[in-house]
Amino acid sequence: MKYFLYIFYRYYKSGSWEKTPFLSALIAFVFPLVLYVLSIIVFVYPEVEINKGVFLIVMLSAIGIGCAIAWYFIRPKDLLNLKFETRYNSFHGFLAILYIICSCVLFLTVAIYSKARQNSATIEVVKFAPIKSGG
Repeated sequence: MKYFLYIFYRYYKSGSWEKTPFLSALIAFVFPLVLYVLSIIVFVYPEVEINKGVFLIVMLSAIGIGCAIAWYFIRPKDLLNLKFETRYNSFHGFLAILYIICSCVLFLTVAIYSKARQNSATIEVVKFAPIKSGG
């Protein structure tokens, strides 16, 4: 897990994110995990109607909590002290990007499947009022 976070840290320590590489790496590391959890929730509970605003709050809260937990267990000095540089290969960076893409595709696929399953299971019952004869 630390090595995977190191791959993101190595990417974010240069360029426009060089002032906050560890935080950027944490968000990039936690975001796909949050997508996995949310896709499982959407798949298991398709009947739950999720408002866009509520979904955004839940997602941002989950990312914040995930980053806090990861920060507690993995400190920036852990990434600098470990000798990951000798193990690093450019192919590993490609795998990290592929991991993020697959996470997004999985989340969208499950969300679309869940919505389609919810729509096909909904049957509208129309009740007609009895017709009164003139009197």
